Amino acid sequence: MVKDCDIKIHLSDPMARRRCQQWLRDSIDKVGITQAELGRRVGLDRDQVNRLLNGKRRWDADTLEGIARTLRVPPPDIGATA
Repeated sequence: MVKDCDIKIHLSDPMARRRCQQWLRDSIDKVGITQAELGRRVGLDRDQVNRLLNGKRRWDADTLEGIARTLRVPPPDIGATA
């Protein structure tokens, strides 16, 4: 489980946000789900999922955990960057 405070600290880092974007792309491809279907399952619309993928929407702990749970994949490693 990802702690909300960890999300706030690490997602201010552009590299962490890019890792989340890549994780989402890879996870969607691996599971074989559409952006619209993922959004429906996690309570977002397709445009919101698309904005996450393109870095135009901020990530938060609830969204990250909801997507990971829905896709049944571990959340991305958003630890501190070197």
